[in-house]
Order: sequence, then structure tokens, then C-alpha cells
Amino acid sequence: MELNNVKLDWAQILEGEIKHMEFLYPELPVRVSYKSIIEELNKNAIPSRVILNGINVAAYSFIKESSELNDRLYGSIGFTDIAFATDERISNLLSWLVSISQNRKKRLMLNKIFNGGELSEAVLTRMGFKKFERNRMQLYLDDSFLQIHRNFDEQFIPVPVDRLDMVGYADSEFKSYVGTADEILFNSKDRNQRIEFVKSLFKGKFGEIITDSSIILSFHGQIVGSVITTHQQTFTDVKTALLLDLFVTPEFKGKGLGKMLLVNSLISLRSMGYDQCILWVSETNPARSLYEKIGFRSVSDMKEIFYHI
Repeated sequence: MELNNVKLDWAQILEGEIKHMEFLYPELPVRVSYKSIIEELNKNAIPSRVILNGINVAAYSFIKESSELNDRLYGSIGFTDIAFATDERISNLLSWLVSISQNRKKRLMLNKIFNGGELSEAVLTRMGFKKFERNRMQLYLDDSFLQIHRNFDEQFIPVPVDRLDMVGYADSEFKSYVGTADEILFNSKDRNQRIEFVKSLFKGKFGEIITDSSIILSFHGQIVGSVITTHQQTFTDVKTALLLDLFVTPEFKGKGLGKMLLVNSLISLRSMGYDQCILWVSETNPARSLYEKIGFRSVSDMKEIFYHI
């Protein structure tokens, strides 16, 4: 039986998923991030559907608007036990999510199906979903990074973060990713939305910007490359920075500019006492080979997987 937007205890329904995420990401405030979702679900503020097995919830799904990117909706599907995951139930919930996204004329983004097993991957593929996967990589900043900064060619002018042209940054960043698999991370339709997203980034949405290790370069007044780092709060004594953004516009790719931006940023982080730098990179991003050459290594069990259609 399927039930839509009924009064349920969503904290109890999602507890298994929350514990699983806490196990995968022990340094992140997983339970806190689920709190607002549970509150919305308990108030029936967002569309939801459950499938019952007898009197118990076997499967659940919900969908919500993106707070930053207005061209998409975020959906989620889960099973309270992997034994409940069947082709029929997965297809039912996927079709429900797709119908909502089509009615609203928005792209559907879907997290990995919790307790969906290998069957879920087959159903997603059959229904036309594309998979996007990013790995977490990390680098320990030992004394080898305490070296003299390499100076950029004088034609590249550093732009202070506090005097950054957000419009120019948003345009250059999108230009660097358009046509790549990573384009899905940006709003490809609404320029104003992309600008607002950049503004939120520099206001600390993903952590406080570390200005001394964040470098933005302009060439004849146009932003052509950038590396942005943020401070990460963790539950350990390891001082950690996140490499949030690294890009070089197409006309300057392949000239070593990205490597200079990255190395200089890492040197600055080390001099400020940071112990490690982490980042997230997709399987198809060419920058992955650069990260590996510098010394970043994948954390095998730390992956971000989502699907889109």
C-alpha cells in the first residue's frame, strides 16, 4: 500500500539511514543536517510517500526544492530493510518522483537509494538516470610543503577576496566547467542564481574562507583562475582545510596555472599550521590526475553518489 503525506514519525523512519551516514562520515554533523528535513516531513511541508509492509513502513521517499539552484528538485528514497527492496517498489517511488519533477519542469537529483542494494542501480539505469560520483581525497601537509612560493607571471593580477567581482567570478567558474560532467553541479540556466550561489559560498556556506590560502587571478581584468579553501570544523585535533574550488578558464588550461594555484595554496595552508587538506573530485574530472601527482590520495569509503535525469 502507498501512502502520500500522512502523519508519521519521520525521525523513527529515517533513523537507520541516519546511523548509516554517521558511520560513513563520523566527522560530519549528520544528525543535525537531517533535523530540518525531519521537521518538514513531520509537518507535511514537503511531498512524501511511504510503502507499507503490513503495518510497518517498508519504503519511503520525499522530494524538496533546492534552496540555492532553482532548476532542480532533490529526491530521496530508502528502505527500512534491504529485504523490502523490490523492482516494483523502487520503480513505484522513482516514477512518483519523476512525475513531480516533470510537472514542475525541473531536473530531478536523487541521492543513492538507502538499502536499495544492487537492484536499485539496475532500475535507475533502466529509467534513464545518469550517475554522478565524487571521491573524497586527502593530503597530509608535512614539512615538504614549507618551501618558497612560486611567483605568478606579472600578467596575472591577484584579486583580494574582499574586493571580488562576484559576477565575474560566477561567469568564469561556469565557463570553466560548462561541457564537462561537473556542469551538473551548477545551475546551467539561470545566471543570477549562479551569482547568488557564489555569494553564499564567500559568505561561508561551506566553511569560513581562508583568505591567505585562497588565490584569485585576473588577466586583463578577467578572472581566469582560482583556488578557494575553507576551514573545516572537525571532532578531532587535526586542523583541516577543504579545497572547495579550483578552476582555470579554458584558454589557460594546460599551461600549468592550475598546478601553481594549488601548490601555492597548500604551502600557505602548511605555513598556517594546517595538518591536512581534503577535497571532493568526480571520476571524470581531469584535475584528479593533478591531485594525485601532488600527493592527494582517495579515501576509499568516502564517496558522494547521486543520480539525475
